[in-house]
Amino acid sequence: MIRKGRIKRYLALLIAGSMVLSTGMVASAEENPGVNIQTGTGQTQNTETEVRTETEQTEEERPQSTEDKTQEDQAQKENGQSGDVQTVHSEEVQAAAEERATPAEELGYVPGEILVSYSTDVSEDEVAQTAEEKDGELIETVDDSGDQNLALVTISDETTVETAVAEYTADPAIAYAEPNYLMESYEESGDVATATQETTDDIKSQAEDTGKQWYLDYVKAKDAWKELENVTGEKVKVAVIDTGADINHEDLKQIIDRKLSVELVREEGDTYHTEALRGDGYKNGTGEQNAKSTHGTHVAGIIAAQSGNQLGIQGTGSGGETAKANQIINLVVIDAFSKVNEKTEDSATVGDVVKALSYARETGCKIVNLSLGTQAQSQALEQAVTETYESGVTIVCAAGNDGGTTATYPSDYDTTISVINIDASGAKSDRSNYGSAKDLSAPGTDIYSTYSVNVSGNETSYGYLSGTSMASPIVAAGAAMMLYANPNLTPTQIKSILCSTAVDLGAEGKDDLTGYGCVDLAAAVQVGSGQKTDLSQAEISGLADYSYTGKEITPDPTVRLSGKRLISGTDYTISYSENKKPGTATVTITGTGAYTGQATATFQIQDSAKLKYRVHAQTYGWMNWVTGGKSAGTTGESKRLESIRLQIENTGYSGEIQYCTQVQTYGWLDWVKNGAESGTTGQSKRLEAIRIKLTGELAEHYDIYYRVHAQTYGWLDWAKNGEIAGTEWYSKRLEAIEVRLVEKGGTAPGNTTNVYKHPGVRYQTHVQTYGWQGNKFDGDLSGTTGLAKRLEGIKISLPGQDYTGEITYQTHVQTYGWQDWVKNGALAGTTGESKRLEGIRIKLTGEMAEHYDIYYRVHSQTYGWLGWAKNGEEAGTEGLSKRLEAIQIRLVEKGGKAPGSTANAFRTK
Repeated sequence: MIRKGRIKRYLALLIAGSMVLSTGMVASAEENPGVNIQTGTGQTQNTETEVRTETEQTEEERPQSTEDKTQEDQAQKENGQSGDVQTVHSEEVQAAAEERATPAEELGYVPGEILVSYSTDVSEDEVAQTAEEKDGELIETVDDSGDQNLALVTISDETTVETAVAEYTADPAIAYAEPNYLMESYEESGDVATATQETTDDIKSQAEDTGKQWYLDYVKAKDAWKELENVTGEKVKVAVIDTGADINHEDLKQIIDRKLSVELVREEGDTYHTEALRGDGYKNGTGEQNAKSTHGTHVAGIIAAQSGNQLGIQGTGSGGETAKANQIINLVVIDAFSKVNEKTEDSATVGDVVKALSYARETGCKIVNLSLGTQAQSQALEQAVTETYESGVTIVCAAGNDGGTTATYPSDYDTTISVINIDASGAKSDRSNYGSAKDLSAPGTDIYSTYSVNVSGNETSYGYLSGTSMASPIVAAGAAMMLYANPNLTPTQIKSILCSTAVDLGAEGKDDLTGYGCVDLAAAVQVGSGQKTDLSQAEISGLADYSYTGKEITPDPTVRLSGKRLISGTDYTISYSENKKPGTATVTITGTGAYTGQATATFQIQDSAKLKYRVHAQTYGWMNWVTGGKSAGTTGESKRLESIRLQIENTGYSGEIQYCTQVQTYGWLDWVKNGAESGTTGQSKRLEAIRIKLTGELAEHYDIYYRVHAQTYGWLDWAKNGEIAGTEWYSKRLEAIEVRLVEKGGTAPGNTTNVYKHPGVRYQTHVQTYGWQGNKFDGDLSGTTGLAKRLEGIKISLPGQDYTGEITYQTHVQTYGWQDWVKNGALAGTTGESKRLEGIRIKLTGEMAEHYDIYYRVHSQTYGWLGWAKNGEEAGTEGLSKRLEAIQIRLVEKGGKAPGSTANAFRTK
């Protein structure tokens, strides 16, 4: 029988069409490709249900008899079930059973459980109730230190991990759910037992053999020890989250903190608890030990193996023979590879690492080394790493050993330090991962360190291992020495200093193969301790010639001192002078943090904005591009311009050049931009007028001026910023054009009064608050809309008219009513009296009235735009106390079409 709570879930699966085609029929492999989730390698795992033939089925699986089927169908009906739901259930149960029978290493995650994140606004009891409703159990909230709590939840035996993740994710109380992915250690050797090793008998007569530890000199660890000789500090707690470590090794037993070092233990279906660390590779609280496990022991030795005991090696952060020997690091080993169950033989889980990070924070660890990782994108892992980072803990990670740019986690998070493996020649190991997400490099090939007793059978053994697992602890030890010198350093500062002081190995600056280069522990400790270095001899590079933009030019140069790249904001600040105008500018580098003094360099700013244009002229076709305000077209040849293109290059500003032309027969064409054609070709149509304007930042920094050579009139004056240049209604061709860019507010190239020949109408309004506005022409809006500002006065004229006659007009003014008629640019209305215009009448006289109609419409308070009035008709309102806010006026050839609707041009009580 299926529980009612499960029927809803199976119905949802059925509706989605994910598994069943019809009653008793299972989809083919093509139709049912299965459901996919990430494995621990970042790939997808197909959980397709196996379909077996009748001959392959067991007795229990073979089809029921008709009688049995009838009885079961009746039982299903009594319980509200359908055959389809039952089939879905069967398939899910079978898939879940197969998943649980599959080793976790093959799946990439632990079967039978998931990680569930829930908001702090949701109680653990609520999540537990949700788990119970889904036939599962909330085992433990493994991390409750951030904005999201993370719980470990077991799921029903009849449910796959994929289905459980989907069900929990759909619950509004759940932030997210995901498989409990596996995580692996990052040493390259597949069988450490066969690696080169030495025992006590081999080294009994030797002092500490640092000669085999070539990496100590390579990263200047010994010089770093000397930097700390006069520092009085407290030991820095460094957590090694790994396979454990040999607590009886002669080079570790005095170094590992026995009180704090633990083994994370969790029996299947039970909560985590900690037990005292027993060694390397112990299995989940039992006496059984992995005979090949030495990874954690090797890592622990690289970091802090005892110095001065005349045995084996010296840890990178041990202090060597100095007065600080064994006084720098307090080593806390957390065995996160203690197995959840028999299905995770060689791996930890995300849940294990999350719990281990929580323990590291609780015990006051300031550095964490993670020589492990996964390719799965785990939100739980990222959340735990972020919380650890934000609590002031520096996390150092191995980059991974796939030999490519494969993303690995937590290595690739911004909140960690990702370490690439290089060999003694400074070359990246072929096996090491690399890429833009990795930070720096350290030796990780043929690294000599401590081996665990379960590998050698001897409590004092050593050997070589390779991998990013070996590179990471070198950097972790360096970070610990930095904190010993300066306990106030933040994780961000530690990362920045380690990267900035690294010795460049590849392309200048950071590169994908080696990051910022090989870690230099002496330089990192020196800078981290606050010692000031004079940078007056620093090399400043990376400057070039820059285009003038009207704004400050602020290049970010590369600064190196003694071959080391310094970091802006951490090592120096930048200031500039003379960097807002064309000419020579100066950049000044001023030391900060560990540096003092100044260094300077210069760079050039060039005014390289380039305006170019070309025209299509009668007979000649498209003529060459011209620049510098030169004439495009012809003069004295009576050749019409037919089309034009304009373009601006290299300005350094956002924005465009836009332009439109008035063309014979067609009138004004639409605006075009950035080199597009305006006009016609092949139609023998003349250009008669043009408008050009700039937009965006271009318009903020430049005015654009242009003038045209027009038939009959010759060169007209300079128009600018969208004004009309040319003629209208006179059928006069344009013959040439000149265009120039001028700095905003700069001097015009020439006269600007006579730019446009037309029998049009010009008008300007006096607006509340703003006063007199600029001149508007032929249908342009004068005034405002949406600002509740009244028009108070108006002036109207007919510039360039070719017929006799006048334009006359009168206004209806608040308090005064209709005023007398005025004409030809005189004031109608008032100024300085705060009186609103409420209505207007406009008309033409003489020959102008014989050849043109004059149309006008107003934007009125409350009513918005009214209809078009003409030839002396009233426009606006009377007796309603409504202000005029804007006006448009147009000349139209006598009897021509009105500009728009003429209804409701005037309103009265």
